Amino acid sequence: MAEPTVRMSGIVLASLMFQHVNSDSDVEGLLLGESRFEEQVTISDSQADNIHIEEIYNIQKHIACHKLNQFYNSVGDVNVDAVNKILADNKQESVIGWYRQRRNTEQQMTFREKMVHEKLKSSLSNPHMIFVLLTPSKLTAPGSTHRMEYAAFTSRSRQFMNVPVLVNNLGLLEQLAYWKVSAACSAAGYNLTMKKHGSRFFSSNGLLREVNEVNKMNDSLQAELQKACGDVEESERLVETLQAEVSALRRRLSEKKQRGAGKGSLWSLCVRLSLTVILFVCFNRLYGAQREDLATVGNNFEIEDAPSGFKSPVWRHFGFPIYTNTTGEKWTDKTKTACKYCNIYRQHQQHAAAY
Repeated sequence: MAEPTVRMSGIVLASLMFQHVNSDSDVEGLLLGESRFEEQVTISDSQADNIHIEEIYNIQKHIACHKLNQFYNSVGDVNVDAVNKILADNKQESVIGWYRQRRNTEQQMTFREKMVHEKLKSSLSNPHMIFVLLTPSKLTAPGSTHRMEYAAFTSRSRQFMNVPVLVNNLGLLEQLAYWKVSAACSAAGYNLTMKKHGSRFFSSNGLLREVNEVNKMNDSLQAELQKACGDVEESERLVETLQAEVSALRRRLSEKKQRGAGKGSLWSLCVRLSLTVILFVCFNRLYGAQREDLATVGNNFEIEDAPSGFKSPVWRHFGFPIYTNTTGEKWTDKTKTACKYCNIYRQHQQHAAAY
């Protein structure tokens, strides 16, 4: 549901007060202006957008009645002919409500005022009408100081509610905000003056010439912004594609490393098994039967390490026998291999060379 708000200029409010102060009795009359609905969209961190609809009543002018109860009778029935007579040259569509000024009373609508308000709405076929109540009172006994209170009311389904009143030149504008105020009811002199000098400041669409230039600049900036947003979106998508490719390459590299580690473990296992078999044969021959190609020489020979070019782990346990003749000379027999643990050597055969 739209929230109603009444706005009037300080001149209109001062005119109402001046008229009431200079009269000897209560005063009432008609309010002229326009009512419209405004849609305000606010963006915050909690939600993307918040749509707020506001019903605004702009009071631009008032017409006082010459006497009380001029356009309605004692039971609240409205006389449309009397209303048109009060309006004179003004249009009936410009009536947005009526007002009443009472002295030394509370700011509450009486039963008769409520009845007149409902009948006025139906007679003028305008469901959006307001009632403005002004109640002055004395603050000091001599009457040198007075207080003027004012309030606005409207009805929804015959339920009257208080409407906030904003005086345009007394309110504070929010930062970076524009206050949209409707133009007052124009007189003939105003129209003549605007027609004479308006072409120097306004364009054909009614906006200031500078405003058109600012709008053009804004459109250009918006186009550049849209282009930049498109470029950023395209670059972000390209980055996402590259990140996906990098992740896939990393997974393939990890899988390849895991397969390589498995092969290395298998190779180490094979080497260990081979060494175990060789050592088992050595100890078995040491404590078991002798064969023709095996010999135990005791401690009469030394063992020379294999050259560094032999990369097999087997050569950590085997070498070449070194003999000493009767004259004390030493020579290495590289046709045989000897175990470093049991001093058993054997002739090189085809299956031994595989190690």
